[in-house]
Amino acid sequence: MAKIFLITRERNSTVKSLLESLETDQQPFYVHLTGEPSPRNLFLIWASFLRIKPDLAYFVFEDDKLNWMERALIETMGALPFQNTAATFIGPIDCKKSKSLQRFIRHVDLLTLPSRQNLSELRGLSSSNRRQLRALLPPFPPISSEASALNSSELELLKYIHGQSLWILPWNKDYFETHHSFLESVAKQKTWVFLANRTNWKFHDFENFREKTRHWKNQPLWAGQLGAGAIEKVFEQAEVILLAGLNCRPSEYVQWASLAVHSGLFAILDTHQVELFSGLWAVHENCELIERDFVQQELENRWMAGSLVPQQIRRKPRSPVKALDESLNELNRWITKTLTYRKMA
Repeated sequence: MAKIFLITRERNSTVKSLLESLETDQQPFYVHLTGEPSPRNLFLIWASFLRIKPDLAYFVFEDDKLNWMERALIETMGALPFQNTAATFIGPIDCKKSKSLQRFIRHVDLLTLPSRQNLSELRGLSSSNRRQLRALLPPFPPISSEASALNSSELELLKYIHGQSLWILPWNKDYFETHHSFLESVAKQKTWVFLANRTNWKFHDFENFREKTRHWKNQPLWAGQLGAGAIEKVFEQAEVILLAGLNCRPSEYVQWASLAVHSGLFAILDTHQVELFSGLWAVHENCELIERDFVQQELENRWMAGSLVPQQIRRKPRSPVKALDESLNELNRWITKTLTYRKMA
């Protein structure tokens, strides 16, 4: 069996699903995290690599914002001439910003990106590896939730919001400023629930938010500090989650989108986001699409026209298991193909 040396910053849902798949296939794997860069950790990763002598060095990154230790690893371990290498990027990347990232992408044997748009953006970047395989691999949603028991304050909040018409929005200050007019219009009929932890807010942040929302008919609620179990309950009680045009980390999008799919919550997405879970979304059934380049205009116009969401939303919870299994099986085939190509070369 091929030994796989996996390098990643954290054990997100994509990494966990990947490891579960490798374990099911009885593939030996060795995981090393790069979230705490230090000379000592870099030395330990290299020592482990030299001791194990893996068949495949597999890098899993959230995006192109690499820390110094990750850059050092792709420039050394990721450039070894006789080492099989693979890279999965969970989010979009911009190779123009980094020459070392360009060299790494040209060199790897297997490269996966989360959307067709991301793949098309690399067409001008030729590969120095004639056997390189480039493929589409969406982020893996978590299969099972890690719900926790509800505490008394969470139970009080759920009791308070019961029966209210809730719309959910992961908090982003710039998004709030840009779409303030639309958000206020919706607040005449619905109650916004913002997902964010405000423990780092300063006094003027609270004052600024209070001033901008004090005339809203339905005052917004905050759910950022709730446990996983309470967040699930909020998603089950809400009507809609707004994600269209929101610039968030890929892992955050995966978290919110997978919760929406699990709970049957209707989602407003843009045309770029829908690609990531394309097999789980059905337009007009559990989601509505907004053109990415015209999010602000379309949100306001379609809300005023009453065509942004269906009049009657029917909750249809979906399981990502089938789509996840298909993606994992495809990935395993790509890895096998990559290792076979190198053996033949």
